[in-house]
Amino acid sequence: MEYKLGNGAAITIQKGKTEDAEAYVVYLKKISEESDFLTFGAGELTMTVEEQRRRMQDFLDASTDLCLLAKLKGEIVGNLTFRSGKRSRTAHAGEFGVSVRQKFQGLGIGEKLISCLLDWARENGRTRKINLRVRSDHNRAIRLYRKLGFKEEGRLEREFCINGIFFDALAMGIKVEEKKLITDKKQGDIIYQLGNIRMRHTTENDLDFVLSTEQSEENSRFIIPWSMEKHASTFEDGDMIHAVLESPDETGIVGYAILSGLHNPNDSVELTRIVITEKGKGWGKKALHLIKEWVFEEREARRLWLDVKEYNTRARHVYEAEGFIVEGILRDCLKTDGEYESLVLMSMLAHEYADWKKKG
Repeated sequence: MEYKLGNGAAITIQKGKTEDAEAYVVYLKKISEESDFLTFGAGELTMTVEEQRRRMQDFLDASTDLCLLAKLKGEIVGNLTFRSGKRSRTAHAGEFGVSVRQKFQGLGIGEKLISCLLDWARENGRTRKINLRVRSDHNRAIRLYRKLGFKEEGRLEREFCINGIFFDALAMGIKVEEKKLITDKKQGDIIYQLGNIRMRHTTENDLDFVLSTEQSEENSRFIIPWSMEKHASTFEDGDMIHAVLESPDETGIVGYAILSGLHNPNDSVELTRIVITEKGKGWGKKALHLIKEWVFEEREARRLWLDVKEYNTRARHVYEAEGFIVEGILRDCLKTDGEYESLVLMSMLAHEYADWKKKG
């Protein structure tokens, strides 16, 4: 799979293959000479290419072990290996190690590798715990692990000895739960209902309503209108939900919403779009209550986020009243009819939702 880095370059991340063995041996030799944060030092890895080739095949044959290689223009620049327990009582858990060549650090390669591991673990049906050990003074790595959801579980004293100096290690881990994947999105099916408002999957017959709503004068300046084809493409995208918001009583349709990132490995769901047609009647507030409950209680997400045009003060006030926190401003990031516009990023975390709900 290809990923864009912060500097604009593209890397590919894929499972290591036997034909990568020779390049991988060279890679391991190079990183062993660059870092004191690894479990091995310069000259300590003496595996031959043939031995490495057999090891690569072992990873490919094992359903709960994983070797990932990050490549930039064909060169290995990062690596992650995960090994699970080999007995039935420990096969659900394992430990990983990750490394990135020194000159390519700080570009997000390590984070991409770990995110791929988490995604793979959620999908393989067996891995339920991922562990790691990290030197207690490796602050940059610890911050990344915490960001991705790993928690400290203990301290291992004198775990490493480098040039006669002892270093402690932190034991960190993350529980892996199967994602509630939405694989059967039938047009028109009810997704979720709360009180007198519900979400249902948008149908092709609803698209005329969606387009006319987007293009109306009261809405068009606050959103970026999509084509009918782009809206329809979300019907088959397992990572997105395109939903009509409606009341089961005589009111009928009151708007629509689009959510993205349902399979995000970091459990972060985006409220890509919400448009309410029946304005000033409380439907926007009810729709947000519905979406938040579905995202945090049904999907068990960690984060719900959105962006809103800076001058859309009415919407911003509604989001703030509903507990969303301003994270920052993307200044002049949109160009519309020759004019630059800024977006305000806002989000809510799971514990903030729980606090908000307690307050009623």
